[in-house]
Amino acid sequence: MSFAEQLKGLLYGAFVSLPMVLIAIVSFLGVTLGNLGLIMLSVGHIVIIPFLLFMVNILHEYFFPGSPYFSMTSSDLSYLVPMLATPGITIVAAPSPWIAHVTFFFTFLFTNALMLYLRDPSPSADPNKVENRKAQTMTAMILTIVTFVLLFAIRVSLGNEPMIGAIFGGLLVVPVAYGWYELTRACGARDADIFGILQKILPPNAKDDPPMTCVYSP
Repeated sequence: MSFAEQLKGLLYGAFVSLPMVLIAIVSFLGVTLGNLGLIMLSVGHIVIIPFLLFMVNILHEYFFPGSPYFSMTSSDLSYLVPMLATPGITIVAAPSPWIAHVTFFFTFLFTNALMLYLRDPSPSADPNKVENRKAQTMTAMILTIVTFVLLFAIRVSLGNEPMIGAIFGGLLVVPVAYGWYELTRACGARDADIFGILQKILPPNAKDDPPMTCVYSP
């Protein structure tokens, strides 16, 4: 097997398992950094999205049984864990787990950046820091949209995901992700600042005191 074929197989495997990689990274960073926004994002991936998929797929099987627009042939692209696939059978996929998790992730990121961009500065805020915040959040929003569109296009171009089902599923997950973000803010996260932008530009009096060490002096 040539190097190009090995690289192609590696990239393909990474693309198929992208949602699992995102969930693992978000969960790890959320716990280790104590970032409530990341923790709530991981909970959404682990609890909300599987429940949403379960309910939506039941409704699709009831109202649109056998519809080619909301179904796909089972393959390693159909599941988050390719080993679970049973080749050849037809499964409901509107959205597929891959589309649902990736849409949820990038919608949450975009909403976070948008809320930080629209945040009103405090009267004593440094104008340079305000401009810096807006520039960083605008960059984050653009990169989020471009990356999501690129991944979505690659997923559909592979031929296994029905276009209508992917678009419908994406539109279904977007308001769920936005609602979950608003719940995260209501739970006390500082604008669910998962980018850490706000923390870096807080005024000195809004930050915690630096850590201190008590040393015994005889």
